[in-house]
Amino acid sequence: MIGKIYEENTKSIPTMKEAYIKWLNEEDWTFFSTLTTRYELTQKSARRAAERFHKNLKEISDNQCKMFFVSEKFELKDGFHLHALINLPEKFHEFIYFNKIISSWQLAAGTFNKKMDENGFYQDQKPSRIDLQKYDKKKGAKGYCAKYIFKKNCDYDILT
Repeated sequence: MIGKIYEENTKSIPTMKEAYIKWLNEEDWTFFSTLTTRYELTQKSARRAAERFHKNLKEISDNQCKMFFVSEKFELKDGFHLHALINLPEKFHEFIYFNKIISSWQLAAGTFNKKMDENGFYQDQKPSRIDLQKYDKKKGAKGYCAKYIFKKNCDYDILT
C-alpha cells in the first residue's frame, strides 16, 4: 500500500513542475542570470547567496524585485551555481542601474573588500561571475531556467 501511494505521488511531480513552469512563463521577467562565485558553493550556501542577492536587489529597487532562482550542480567540478529570473523596474536596463545589479551580486557573493575607493565604489578582488541578460519573452521561463527544476538535486524558490 505504501509503495502504491509513493508511486502515485511521484507521478504527480512532473505535473506540479509543469504547472510551476506555466506560472513562471506568465510572470513579467526583465533579466535572466547565471551566477557563480570564486569559491565552491554547497546547495545550502547557494540558497543563502541567492537570498542575499535578492535582498540587495530589493534595497536598490525600493522593494520592487521578484526573483526565481534554481541552484544546479556543476557537471565537471564540485559545487553548485545559480540561475535566476529577475523582475526589476525597466530603468535597470540603463547602464548605471545595470551595473548596480552586478555590484549587488558581488556583494552577495562576498567578492568586494569592505573599503571604498576615492569615487565611492567598492574595491573589488577577483570578481564572481555574473552573466546578466535581458529576458526574451519568446524563449519563456522554460527556455531559461525552469528546465533546471527537472534535474536531480536542485533547489529552487521564488523570492518576493
